[in-house]
Parts: sequence; structure tokens; C-alpha cells
Amino acid sequence: MSDTKISWAEKVWNPIIGCTKVSVGCKNCYAEKFANRWKGRLPDYSEVITDGHWNGSAIYIPERLLEPQYWKKPKRIFVCSMSDLFHKDVDEVWIKNVFMTINQCPQHQFIILTKRSERAKEWFDKHSGKIKHDNYIIGTSCEDQLTADKRIPILMQIPGKKFVSLEPLLDEINLTSIKHDDCCLNPLPQLDWVVVGAESIGGRPGRECKIEWIENIIKQCKFAEIPVFVKQIHLNGKLLKHIEDFPKHLQIQEYPK
Repeated sequence: MSDTKISWAEKVWNPIIGCTKVSVGCKNCYAEKFANRWKGRLPDYSEVITDGHWNGSAIYIPERLLEPQYWKKPKRIFVCSMSDLFHKDVDEVWIKNVFMTINQCPQHQFIILTKRSERAKEWFDKHSGKIKHDNYIIGTSCEDQLTADKRIPILMQIPGKKFVSLEPLLDEINLTSIKHDDCCLNPLPQLDWVVVGAESIGGRPGRECKIEWIENIIKQCKFAEIPVFVKQIHLNGKLLKHIEDFPKHLQIQEYPK
């Protein structure tokens, strides 16, 4: 269950599962649908799903904690794809244990994505001095200008490499309008990576994502020399997930330097 079809990762690692929807981007949560589908065969999911939806709890599965130590070849690992590491029910000790494994696996690159940048900052303010390696990147997910304006400035106060995931992109986002403390000569926050993509619901197009919104994100990233990864697009009523099917100018899948 650790292999993934997520195009920017090679493995998923889920020592914590369960979540709560917090904004409009969560409406068609793929992880919730997966958990509901598998709860009969994977009993842990029955603890976090009620009537087909997240029940608001998160649980710890300690036997999964050391999985990355057994993956000897370097991998890009998506941390907690079935939860949010900084969910309110995730104990600080669980988070410490996740970073303990990250510290013990410098061969891997760990990708942490949260919608709860406030709690992430609080945790890093207390514990970042205990993190030995820079083999992780932390990001926040934003679906529109409102969530970008709220989450990205807090993300920028967290130490280490940072990225934003603009998926599902539900409206035009202007990164240059976001307040930040970086050098005034650069109109964009000093991000290490931007992922952008349209919404998918069961392999079909979800809510509208205009091509020009994605083009605008690419333009902003190119201007600021930020690597950008176009994950999936809507075109002519279809969801396109494979880069070779994208229009030439959207065939961009870069990784952090």
C-alpha cells in the first residue's frame, strides 16, 4: 500500500490516518473516498470514517513508523497522504516520532503537506532545533486566493525548504499579492517549489480549473525562478494526468533544487 500514483511522489507513508475538512478545497477529498472504500479490508480506516465521511478524528499506527527505513533506495515520500500531520488530534509525540524516522533516513526526501500552517509553525517553533537533516520539504495546500493569503505567510515563517500545492486550483491565485518578509526586490515568497493541478473526482474532471489560471501560476513561478510542477489539467471536458497529453507549454514537471 506504500506505492502511489501521485506523480510527484514515489511512496506514501501513513503512520497517522484520519482528517477533518477545513475549507472548500476539501469538498471532494480523495483520501476520504479511499478510506471509505478500503475500511472493510483495512480495519484502521473504520475508526476514522463514519457514514462514508471523515469523522474528525486522527489515529496513530505505530507499526508503520519505521517503514521508510526498509526502503533502501532513495525515494520521494509523501508523509501522511491519508491525514494531516498537524491535525488537532495528532499528538506532539506522534509528530516527534515521524521526524525521528525522517532524521534516521537521510537518503530519502520527505514531502509534508498541511492545511494547518498555524499548528505546523507552533510545532517547529518548539522542536526545529532537534531536526538533524534537511531531507524534508514542508508545504501548504491552497485552492484560492483566500486560502493562499491565510496559509502561505505562516508557512514562510517555518524553517527549512517550503512549497505550496495549488490543487485543486479553484480560482485564479496571485502569489505576488501575498504579504511576506522576504527581500522587497522579489515580489513572490521565497518558495522552493510550487505544485499546481486541477481537481479530479474518481478520475474525472472536478470543479472548474481554467487553463489560464495554471498558465498564470507558471508565469509567476518562471519570473521568480521557482520550480513548478503541473500535476493535471482540465482540457475539452477531460481530465489529463499524463504530461505527454498536456499542451506543449504546460508540459512542466520540475522538482525542488
